[in-house]
Order: sequence, then structure tokens, then C-alpha cells
Amino acid sequence: MIHTEGMAPTVVSGDLVWVSFGAAVPGDVVQARMDEAESPQLARVVAGPGSVVEVSAGVLYVDGQPLSRGGPHIMETCDGQRIRAIAEQWGGGEVWVVAGADMAPARVPEGHVWLMGDNRPNAGDSQRWGAIDSELLDGVATHVVWSSKCDQEHWPNRVKRIR
Repeated sequence: MIHTEGMAPTVVSGDLVWVSFGAAVPGDVVQARMDEAESPQLARVVAGPGSVVEVSAGVLYVDGQPLSRGGPHIMETCDGQRIRAIAEQWGGGEVWVVAGADMAPARVPEGHVWLMGDNRPNAGDSQRWGAIDSELLDGVATHVVWSSKCDQEHWPNRVKRIR
């Protein structure tokens, strides 16, 4: 059962998700403990070992390229000309816009991943904790098997794949 809004609207508080064991790759949503003392939460893998992650002018870059927002989640809206110019130059459509301060480049160490929630302002992710040890990943969240937005009567027909 999810208790945070860090992955909204992809997964919201109250949703029940299926977590599969196995290695995670960039783009996967994972259940992880950001620190050994923390409760598990969901976040998206945006970079793996060896990648360089940074935020400049609100745009998330991985290895010097603006990261495509991908998936069904919603980036924060920003009508800034700089962000539009970056998207046009890159040619990949919409880019991830990160709320808050810029972040200096950081290389993800071996055995670690960089995690970010789809709902940046409410995510306790690598922006706060830095690179996360892969040992703290419980598995890949693959499906919402019951959504808090559904009524009990329609539950069996509401399984949805997490992208």
C-alpha cells in the first residue's frame, strides 16, 4: 500500500502495487528505502551506475542530455523559453522539469541508482538522499492491482501497468 504522493499521478497514496523481484533499469518504478532507517517508497530510476545527473535551469540532465519525461506521468508545467528551446534542440519532446534549486553534476557510483519521483515537489528521492545503494531496492513496481480511486465493485477490472 502506497502512503506518499511522490509518484502521483502514476501511483497515488492508497494504491496497492505489485512489486516483482529483479534488476531495475532506467525508466522502471521501484520500491526502495532511501535510507536503511526509512520506510519503503516508490520512485523512478532515472540513471544507473556511471551516469552523471544534474539539474540546470529546472531541467533534469542525464549524461549531458535533457531527460525525456517518458511514461504517463505529468511533468510540472513551465512555459519558460529556455525549457522550450532545450526541448526543440533535443528533439525528444517534453523534458523533465524539476522543482527547486539546481543541482551540480553528480556521478552515480557503482552499485547505486539515481531515483526521482514523478511528483517532484512531494518526492523524498535522490534529490534529498543522493545516489541510492542498489541493495536498498526491494523490486520493480510493475502494476497497480487496486487503486484508491476505484470502488471495490470494479477492482478486478482495474489492474494497470506502471510505465
